[in-house]
Amino acid sequence: MENLFLKLFPTCCVLCGKLGPMICVKCSFLCEVVYEPICILCGEEALDGFTHESCLVSTSPTQLHTCFVHFRETKKCIELSKYAPFEYGAIQELAKYGIQHALDVGYYLFDFVVVPVPLSRKVLRKRGFNQAKLISDVVSVALDLFSDTGLLFKGEEVFIANPERCVEGKFLLVDDIYKTGKTLRDCSKALYAAGAAEVRCFTLSRVV
Repeated sequence: MENLFLKLFPTCCVLCGKLGPMICVKCSFLCEVVYEPICILCGEEALDGFTHESCLVSTSPTQLHTCFVHFRETKKCIELSKYAPFEYGAIQELAKYGIQHALDVGYYLFDFVVVPVPLSRKVLRKRGFNQAKLISDVVSVALDLFSDTGLLFKGEEVFIANPERCVEGKFLLVDDIYKTGKTLRDCSKALYAAGAAEVRCFTLSRVV
């Protein structure tokens, strides 16, 4: 059925227009990779993105891994995926390139549960999908990790985690963009408050 759909409605690269994947291999090389990971709390360079020991507090994520610089091709792809009709598949293609690069540099996790950063009900109704979930689906398959989309919710003012699913668990928070890190830190606090043992973060891009 999927093959028939693609024959009737073929996709093309959102960056160059070439028929095929929504981000072609050639254009994927235009997306600038992040080679200098940072501490999620102070923003300074950190080895493998692990939070500096001097910055670390009980509610902090212990690591931040980011794939691409949020600029030009990467920025265009993510914005098209979030706001242009029927272009959301592009973010999954970008996630595939991103997680492959992460694997190439030795990024592996074991016994973690993948958790997409949730949207508010209002935004989810308006957009129709959660871009963080699209990324987390790719990440969970590539890392062979379970994904739990019902563990974390966004209330009117705060994030809320389900304590029955959090106790002593290790979680990988997934989002599309790292800007200031506030959203990831707030989600992390909610998970720790519900009993999580460790929280790490993975974002597709980072504003530099």
